[in-house]
Amino acid sequence: MPLDLADVLRAAPATITRTGVVTGVDGDDVTVNLDGGEVEATHLAAYTPAAQDVVLILGTPGGTWYVLGKLGTNDEPLPPAPPSAPTAGTDVFVPVESGTYRDGVRQPTTDDVRQGGDATGAVYTGAWWYATTPGATLAGLTATGGRVWIDRAPSGPAGPADVVAYLHADPEPTPGPPTEAAALHTIGALDHGQGAWLELPAAWPPLLADGTARGVALSTAGPALTAVGLSGDPQSGALEIDWTE
Repeated sequence: MPLDLADVLRAAPATITRTGVVTGVDGDDVTVNLDGGEVEATHLAAYTPAAQDVVLILGTPGGTWYVLGKLGTNDEPLPPAPPSAPTAGTDVFVPVESGTYRDGVRQPTTDDVRQGGDATGAVYTGAWWYATTPGATLAGLTATGGRVWIDRAPSGPAGPADVVAYLHADPEPTPGPPTEAAALHTIGALDHGQGAWLELPAAWPPLLADGTARGVALSTAGPALTAVGLSGDPQSGALEIDWTE
């Protein structure tokens, strides 16, 4: 019957240790080659013998041999491997600023994001700015999809209104409307007070990832729509970008 090391040491006050090679295993009995000669030994419970193992063997003055274990290994279970780095994911980017231009002039009294015209004939363009964060974070990754969070204010014409957006190239507000980096595209429709993640055109996330585009703007000569700005919705204009390595 295999023993614990403490049992072996208590039974053998004077011992020698050698190294050998296991040449045979028969139940609890182990045959070990020591410098060309073979001895019969038992083994510790912590070690499972196998032929060709190089082992440490302990001998007693009475001629009893005990195989203590295989050299160069640890019979304790190995710790789990660290988790591998993700090869795909989704990053969320919250804009640093939001605002609107009326007939090309920045409106300092609101951070809402507005598109379309009004009864006076004025035309509005609104935008969100993200500094350079999306491009810096996603550098070297492949952007595979994306969405923008837009929360329509309970104002303007009744019923659903199209959300008409374009990508812009400016990391921060400019005196005039943001520079276009990807052309106008209708990305969805929202009713009064409705907020939703609207899917971006497939070509847009890669432009945000490589720094060609820096933000999202709303602009149309069609029906007016006002999206709640950052002061009213901290998630206003948030981008979700899916990526793979």
